[in-house]
Amino acid sequence: MNRERVGIIGLGKLGMWLFDFLKKSGYTPIGSDMKTAMTNEQVIARSDVIFLATPISTAVTLSRKLAPRLKKDQLVVYMTSVRDRIAKELLGSKAEVAGMHVMCRPLRNSEGEAVSLAGENVVASFDRIECHREWFEALLASTEASIAIAKLYQHDGAAGITQLIEQQQHLILATLIRQTGIPLSTIKSYATPLFRKTLEVIERLLQNDPDLCFDIQHYNGCGRGLREMLITKAVRFNEGIIAGDRESFRREFVANQKYFGGK
Repeated sequence: MNRERVGIIGLGKLGMWLFDFLKKSGYTPIGSDMKTAMTNEQVIARSDVIFLATPISTAVTLSRKLAPRLKKDQLVVYMTSVRDRIAKELLGSKAEVAGMHVMCRPLRNSEGEAVSLAGENVVASFDRIECHREWFEALLASTEASIAIAKLYQHDGAAGITQLIEQQQHLILATLIRQTGIPLSTIKSYATPLFRKTLEVIERLLQNDPDLCFDIQHYNGCGRGLREMLITKAVRFNEGIIAGDRESFRREFVANQKYFGGK
């Protein structure tokens, strides 16, 4: 890869992983955050490629504020879990625009060093990119992740299923378990192998920052429609069980089996 000057706005867990990963790859990245002496404006002025790695709510505001400062020969890469609103703001700038959504926690080894994303998924989008395309493709390849390419404004619908709805289901189940009053130790002693995995997912989910989880729900433009669809399906499911409608239950069950490659 050519040695573009790389700047990172947002030095949280994701931003610092990227910072360290780039250093290991031979770059000398610069970065800004709320507690750094370097400002966002200075990062933009000194960089050929700018990564936006802030929380979603901050990225929405920053993308609008910083877009007028971006130049035609620069590339800005947003790394947020929600894309549509941020991409729209950045595409109003003169810069090239791409997306890079890392679908896992930033990875580090036992010594705390940033490592590649081998075996993990990254969703990339090439919203408007020509001059820096080869560089960005090489960077993606260097992560060793499995790369999925999303078309412009396609990302949030799929991520709405894999993140938004998945998180909502497990957070609601966590609340339901807690509010039944049944001790968690008892729940675990009754758990099937499948439900043990469900509890592991809940426990891992609850290690996240609640503000991040809220932002994924709040800022995804597809979220409201997906949640309403889920609620409608849940109501119909409940009504069918109460009514004893075995045939409808079997019909949906078999259709899902076929879709997911079952019987």
